[in-house]
Amino acid sequence: MAARLAGGRFSSVLRGVSWGETRTFFAFLRVLVAVWGFLGGFWELLRSRPFAAL
Repeated sequence: MAARLAGGRFSSVLRGVSWGETRTFFAFLRVLVAVWGFLGGFWELLRSRPFAAL
């Protein structure tokens, strides 16, 4: 009974966190992945033909 009560309290805390901080975290993660992809593409462009001669 006590474990069930603690589990319910924990899940409600988890649910409270999940809409605020998890959304922020995933938005940050998405921005990070986008920046990483952009930098990777930019680096590939720099390594490729037009800039290789410079």
